[in-house]
Amino acid sequence: MKATGLALAAVICSLLLALSGCATTAIQVGYWNDEPRGPFGKPIYVFGGTITDASAVVGSASAEGEGTIGALLIFDLPFSLVADVVLLPLCIYEQVERTTWKEADFIPRLDDADPEVRRKAAAALGGLEGTSHATVEALTKALGDADARVRYTALSSLGELGPRSASAGPAIVERLRDPDSEVRARAATALGEVGFDSSLVIPALIDALHDPAGGVRCHAVQSLAKVGGGAQPVRAALQGMLDGLAQTIALCGPNTKVIPGHGTTVDRAGLVAHRDMIVAIRDKVAPLVKQGRTLEQVIAAKPTADFDAKVPSVGTTGDRFIGQLYAELQGAK
Repeated sequence: MKATGLALAAVICSLLLALSGCATTAIQVGYWNDEPRGPFGKPIYVFGGTITDASAVVGSASAEGEGTIGALLIFDLPFSLVADVVLLPLCIYEQVERTTWKEADFIPRLDDADPEVRRKAAAALGGLEGTSHATVEALTKALGDADARVRYTALSSLGELGPRSASAGPAIVERLRDPDSEVRARAATALGEVGFDSSLVIPALIDALHDPAGGVRCHAVQSLAKVGGGAQPVRAALQGMLDGLAQTIALCGPNTKVIPGHGTTVDRAGLVAHRDMIVAIRDKVAPLVKQGRTLEQVIAAKPTADFDAKVPSVGTTGDRFIGQLYAELQGAK
């Protein structure tokens, strides 16, 4: 019995040791692998694990069924803090070193044989200060890269560069026809970030509202709302959705099965419940928009709370749907 107890204690201690500072390990290793690398250094982020643990603990306190995770993260927090303090000198060095990066260090890497090097070079160019038109030209060329991740990252960087990317407008519009749906969605987002000529952007984004991928349609709606006055056609999107549901419900009999593009098969009652949910959420968001609340304030008010338990991945889909409602209701003001 004593030997068994000692063995159990050893296993528990080993597990606790493995967990120690696990958030710091996960965050820093993740950044090490995924972030763009400079000419010499790899970025390490100041107190990344501690901030992650603290944010997760606060979030789990208000999230139903997440208490156990919160308790584990509370245990991990002091270990992450110690690990982050040990890494602090290296973190500071890496952050300072990144300020020395220049576009000339990265533009040639967009032609590297390794797609991962090209992707990281594209990501780095989006975060540089004082870039020239050469960067925009290089990133525009990267939109035709054979690797979808490189194209996606180049779009992200062009969006980050803002008005400096204006000349890339036609090439970004072309990416709305990319074979990769994530690239198409990022192109739709970029068109709302840079402030291109509305005569170029609006027709392309309206066409994207018919994209087979829901994520692309969502980003197109959000970008149309940002573009402004010429985006009037998108303001009928919600009513069009409700009208479409009404027509589908009318066609359904008591035994009809509806197979959606995404999600599980439902019957007529499921469609009615879905329509009623949309109307209920709209009726909660509308008065908040009229009061002048920001999108962040509307999301914080949790207008989807009554339905969160019924919708999978609600943290993503709920906020996205609220963003669509907010954009349309803002346009109707």
